[in-house]
Amino acid sequence: MSSLPMRSILPILLGASGCSPLALYQQADYEVLSDSDSESESTSSSDSSGATTSMTDSESSGGATGWGTTEVTDTDTDADPTTGEFAIVVDDHLLTPNPIKYNGAIHATVWSESAEGVRMELDDGSVVELVPGAAGVFEGEILALTGLSNGEHAAVLTPWADDVEGEPVVVTYEISLGEPGKQGFWETGDVIGIGRVPAMAVLPSSEILEMGTLLGNGSSRCYVRRRGKGGAWGSDDLLHLFPDIDCRAIDLEVDEDGAVFFLMETLSNSGWRWSLHKMASWDAPLESIGYGSKDETASALARSPGEGALAVCGSAPTVDDEDLRDAMVRVFREGNLGQEQTFDYFFDGEAHYFDERANGCEFLDDETLVVVGEVLGQHDKVNKTNLNRRFDLFYDLGTNSGELRVAKAGLVPQSVASDVDIDAEGKRVMIVGHICEEVCEPEGQIWTLNAQGDAGWSTSLGLHAIEAFAPHAVRSSPAGYLVVASGGLKGSDAAFTIQAFAPGESEPVWVYTRKDADLLHVALTVAIGRFGEVYAGGFGANGYPAVAYIFG
Repeated sequence: MSSLPMRSILPILLGASGCSPLALYQQADYEVLSDSDSESESTSSSDSSGATTSMTDSESSGGATGWGTTEVTDTDTDADPTTGEFAIVVDDHLLTPNPIKYNGAIHATVWSESAEGVRMELDDGSVVELVPGAAGVFEGEILALTGLSNGEHAAVLTPWADDVEGEPVVVTYEISLGEPGKQGFWETGDVIGIGRVPAMAVLPSSEILEMGTLLGNGSSRCYVRRRGKGGAWGSDDLLHLFPDIDCRAIDLEVDEDGAVFFLMETLSNSGWRWSLHKMASWDAPLESIGYGSKDETASALARSPGEGALAVCGSAPTVDDEDLRDAMVRVFREGNLGQEQTFDYFFDGEAHYFDERANGCEFLDDETLVVVGEVLGQHDKVNKTNLNRRFDLFYDLGTNSGELRVAKAGLVPQSVASDVDIDAEGKRVMIVGHICEEVCEPEGQIWTLNAQGDAGWSTSLGLHAIEAFAPHAVRSSPAGYLVVASGGLKGSDAAFTIQAFAPGESEPVWVYTRKDADLLHVALTVAIGRFGEVYAGGFGANGYPAVAYIFG
């Protein structure tokens, strides 16, 4: 790769147009950088940009390197910071890998003996100040998060000193990731036995964890399996949790140090009880954090972004014969292990009239937990039919309180919220579930709220034959879209299905389905890697653990 200083054309073009160097490059009919006549073509497009900037250190992936050298021409003009003996110029630069072929970071290195700093502007409008390293060296990253951004891109490197900008240099780079929605890896069948995968997570090492339940001979066992980024695993990567105890996997979380937190149910003398455990490192002894009370159920585990508090969400029994359960949250944080609160929906002033269950939860911040679920009962006193209505709840950990807000009937009388996640900026709450008539033929739905709880964009995800195929999980991608796991849509009922939606759009930006003749596959969970990698789990081949890696 070579670069062309813009000294000879900038004074005329800038004066005539008032445009930035990047805008001029994008409009120009000449080639600013050229090493070959090859062209890169995007496989798909979206309003959601996946190329952003970051100043954190990271491993880069794939492709070859590209070098560029800036020619400096001496003039007699000292007043112009782009010319003369005291000119502020880029001496050299390196973008690697270029092209980038796997989700990751392009590392940008700029050399300039004359600059105090270097600013990098990308063609999505984002600007980052490169980080000074060794003398005269400045570094940063360009993140390649989705194949929706495939193609050639331009960046402007602007050196500066004493608040005076020097000569900008335009460089190009290519994103060439896998086509979004295409399969990178798939595994199911009788490999470790009959079972399913309800939870997945990504370790700081970029290894992928699946937590599952194995079934057979009238018993159930919990396991966790560790995989590489290519899907491979060995005998040391499969651990059986409590191998001699009946166990059902529910959810898991990981922290920045690689510790894993497991939420599960185990069978005791009095019945099934949920329990929460920590594994400090791979194959380390499990440490008990907390246990549920008799007849409590757990549905989801959440971990706060800063403090690392853990929240178990589900339901707890009540003492009222007409009310079987209330929504329940149990929080484990430093200095307060096991803070608990239950939530009951009051209808026309009456308490313990409905059955409430929390299905999913996620921290908005260290003090606020968003909980979603369903409320079953007679919502219409004229129609005595028991119906489900979705709810959301913003739970304040400091006051141990929150208001359970139940959705009204819309075009159809029933709704269920299955899962919730928060976008990368902490500004949008994303909820998935379904709506249906009294005889339920579910239509998958996305609902969104802002951080204050106000309703925003929503859209349909399509019709499903039965509730077991309706959306189960949602996760936010750093590429700017959300990813939903479900069974197949009507007409493709047996398909393992993952859909990605950009906020505000009614059609998916990509869809992945795995369908095989005479075999039932269902996606139950999804996890997103640091660079937008998509990993999904569930069951396949009529009842075996299934895992898919999908290009995002």
